[in-house]
Amino acid sequence: MIVECSLLPNKNNTFHLLSVKASSIIIINTLDDSTNNALEQFETQKISHHLKETAPFSSISFGSRTALLSHFNCEGSYRLESFDTRILARGEEVDVLGVIHSSPNHFENLVFLLGTKEMDSHSKSLLSSEIDSFGDIVVEDFMDTYNNLTLKSIFMLKFIVRYNLKIKTLFKMDDDSYFNVERFPTIIDFDSTAIRGFKYVQTYPIRYATIFTVASKWICPSWMYVDDIYPEYIGGAGYLIPGSEIPKLYKSSFTTLFIHLEDVFLTGIIAKLNSVPRENIPSFLDKTGSTCPKDITMLLFHPINPSKMKVIHQLIKEGDNTHCQWH
Repeated sequence: MIVECSLLPNKNNTFHLLSVKASSIIIINTLDDSTNNALEQFETQKISHHLKETAPFSSISFGSRTALLSHFNCEGSYRLESFDTRILARGEEVDVLGVIHSSPNHFENLVFLLGTKEMDSHSKSLLSSEIDSFGDIVVEDFMDTYNNLTLKSIFMLKFIVRYNLKIKTLFKMDDDSYFNVERFPTIIDFDSTAIRGFKYVQTYPIRYATIFTVASKWICPSWMYVDDIYPEYIGGAGYLIPGSEIPKLYKSSFTTLFIHLEDVFLTGIIAKLNSVPRENIPSFLDKTGSTCPKDITMLLFHPINPSKMKVIHQLIKEGDNTHCQWH
């Protein structure tokens, strides 16, 4: 559902929350058998519909075993099979566009969905119903996995650029983040040219699994990213991108070596290449995942599953902290 509401008292600002879908297919084969146990290997599949091959895969040389998105040409409108979408009018002016990254079958969240994998008939039926009811779902062709989150974020930028939306600020968040909407007017800054949120500084790539770093989805081997330290970046649980920077970020994504960590890639590597500053907001993110946070004035709480969202909502909106007596 696209939600339009007032952001600031006595000002006619608009805030659109956008739900996006993706169908199957794509990511790029890294062709490195040595990393199979450390990182889910990318799969090369036949490209169809939106992502079309500019050359046969057999003739594409990935060089350092990483790939450029420029090997593919984004084409087409936003639809999946018979699923039409209605989002925003081409060239429409929007103060804030909120995009929520979600998983294929997260229909618990009722309002916002982003991305799908290969869907069964039941999921297709639910998706079709959602589109028919609200017309707010963007569909792209790629396999929706953690390793493809970077593609999902690039498609987010693509949608804005291709539809020539006049976005003042893009607000991206994950569907396992609780959004404290009443705090948003104190956070938003339409004059800022920085990507804003929870900033990570001096972060080291996890090269391989150990007893201390068993979370393999964050592993980034040296053949994928050669530097010893990531550039400063804004965490992917949620971030704000000034609309003025979106076109150049999108354009640069097609000529920059691809990595699967979407926040590092988009708000770190791509932002640095384009000299886009990154700004830390102290009150932006609580990343404890607790339903009894020490500071309930934060904008986002992460990671929060649907059942926890109800509890934390009661705490923040109604002051109901009875469950915290056990903590």
